[in-house]
Amino acid sequence: MCIIKLFKCIFCGREGKDESAQWDISKLNGRDAILKAMTKFKDNRVWVTKKARMEAEKRMNFNNNVSIVLINYYTFLVLVLSIISLKWELGNILTFVSVLISVALFGVSLYITLYGYKEKALSYKSCYIELTALESELEVLLLNEKISDEDLLNEYGSLLSRYDKIMDMDDNHADIDFISHLKNQKDKKYMGWMQFKYIFHCTVKYLSISLLYAFPIIGVAFYLLGWGNK
Repeated sequence: MCIIKLFKCIFCGREGKDESAQWDISKLNGRDAILKAMTKFKDNRVWVTKKARMEAEKRMNFNNNVSIVLINYYTFLVLVLSIISLKWELGNILTFVSVLISVALFGVSLYITLYGYKEKALSYKSCYIELTALESELEVLLLNEKISDEDLLNEYGSLLSRYDKIMDMDDNHADIDFISHLKNQKDKKYMGWMQFKYIFHCTVKYLSISLLYAFPIIGVAFYLLGWGNK
């Protein structure tokens, strides 16, 4: 369970707030007010959420690839140590490392099965494709000068409801996905605390991945130096 919690902290991050909301459009009076609200919704909600979902898909695919390589790496090490143990007696350190690798292999395999990085990546992709279609419909509606104010408001309400349904399709993206979007867009909001949070997240993430790959090698190094037999 500790291994599972460790992987969740490293790779998943904390989920952001749910983007779905209840919309009140009854107070919108006049065509200009409706068009302004629609433009704000398209630019500040639909487009931003789409970009954050893209970052979430990228993060899930990265985590999936790292996990697959890590499982193959640990499996190879377990097989090598098992073959060596058939002919030579393993030292204390090497035996301990072998047990840790076996436990880690079980934990990583279980976590990947339960969390499903690839499935989540596909789900995020499906979500941002739907958001792209919604964004296009909003753009077409904004340029339609022939539609009446009442029909425009009704269509806007329908698209708002559709946005909420799209948000219910899967889990919300994590805060780090939104911050990554701000960084990529060179947004002024990516300053101070958000910049620190992004750097801290990346530092912990890549340092943890490096340690997960390095600790078996460190154990073997201790054994070769003779520390495992002391």
